[in-house]
Amino acid sequence: MVCLECEKQGVQEFGTLEYACRLATTVYGIWRERNVRVFQNLLTQVDVVSLSIINSIRDFLCSRRRVKRSALNRSLGASWRLPDSVFSV
Repeated sequence: MVCLECEKQGVQEFGTLEYACRLATTVYGIWRERNVRVFQNLLTQVDVVSLSIINSIRDFLCSRRRVKRSALNRSLGASWRLPDSVFSV
């Protein structure tokens, strides 16, 4: 997944990681849809593409472990409906 590149570059803050992941996944999702339209002549509804992007971001964020249990991180986690297992004790 594209978000792994952000992690390899040393992005440590959860909010920064979330932003970088959102940006990379959105660009990739739009680019992928564009290629399907151009090369396969298939159209996907906008809401389906959006939901796919959102689910990819959420799946990546759910895979994180030992995220600091700060108020900001918990608020961000709540907005993405992340499980408590993401946050360290």
